[in-house]
Amino acid sequence: MSRFEALGECHTEAQREYSYDKYIDDEVGVEVEDDCISFEQFKRMNTPSVNPPAASSNYDLNYPIIGAVGTIDYKCPVTPDPTKKFILSIILGAQRVMDDDKCYEPLTSNNIVVTSEGQPLFKHLRMVRLSAAAKLAVYKSIATVITELFEGFPVPGDMQHLIDLLNSGRKEALYKIHSALVPHSDRGWLFLKAYEYVMHRADPVSQSLILLALPYLQTWRTKVDLNHVLIEAYDYVEGAYNEAPPVDESGNPIAWSETDKKLQSAKKFMDYLRNGTSHRLQRSHILTADQYETLLLVLFHMLLPKLLEAMFDHLNVGGLRKAGLLRYASPGPCLCALCFQYVDLVILFFF
Repeated sequence: MSRFEALGECHTEAQREYSYDKYIDDEVGVEVEDDCISFEQFKRMNTPSVNPPAASSNYDLNYPIIGAVGTIDYKCPVTPDPTKKFILSIILGAQRVMDDDKCYEPLTSNNIVVTSEGQPLFKHLRMVRLSAAAKLAVYKSIATVITELFEGFPVPGDMQHLIDLLNSGRKEALYKIHSALVPHSDRGWLFLKAYEYVMHRADPVSQSLILLALPYLQTWRTKVDLNHVLIEAYDYVEGAYNEAPPVDESGNPIAWSETDKKLQSAKKFMDYLRNGTSHRLQRSHILTADQYETLLLVLFHMLLPKLLEAMFDHLNVGGLRKAGLLRYASPGPCLCALCFQYVDLVILFFF
């Protein structure tokens, strides 16, 4: 029996997301031994979440908060980019074979090893025929692995949202574009793409439904008051984000419903975030993209997950694609790099 046959009837050729005990190095043409470390070793060597401000010299863990009012201590864990890349590559590895009508069986952390570049690979894992039940089982197992990765550390709210989606097996298109897995400094690009489509291209009914599904509609101004940077952005144009009831032709205020109030608050909130993201270098408090996105993340950590989910619910996959939010892993023989692409933004994740 060949080693491929032992891995299941569908696993008859080498898979790029799979770890083999021995393999041929294409560059030097010799057989080499697998030098991956175990999931447990990787887990002990890496911190899956941090609470900013962090006093770490490691850039990937150094997310200081700038502009805090008084002695406010922001209590919101964030996921470092290496952890995001690790989780994303597990999801993409499981999804890649589904395009060939195959599916890995449910995996555990014992089925994952990690290369010296930090890329997870599967090991001792059989393949089965693709079915709805098989797909759900593997997604649930990935959710369990992610939860195990965060054992002993707080799970960020956006990451828990992804875990819940994986456990449900629903809204599959959101898994690989989930904001919990987007590189830290690129979150602004993700928001701007979503903003432009929802506010300027979506039909009025879909726009209203999406905006009403957003969190923080009643509290976002209170959160702005917690940070000098956000206050400056809010006051940059006096009255720009004030709410006012509609008026008739004579200028007299007319009654508006609670829904109308929420919609106006949501539109002001989206405009505020859009302007703050686009003009972060034009204020007295000048922040890098990484610093500004950290600030938004700790105060509005569920905005992007809920925004993308609402877009999926009311615009479907087609809307996400038109908005330029869907990305894919580029084909190719490279085992140490995965390329993900928005329509006009290319992000390279090097493992």
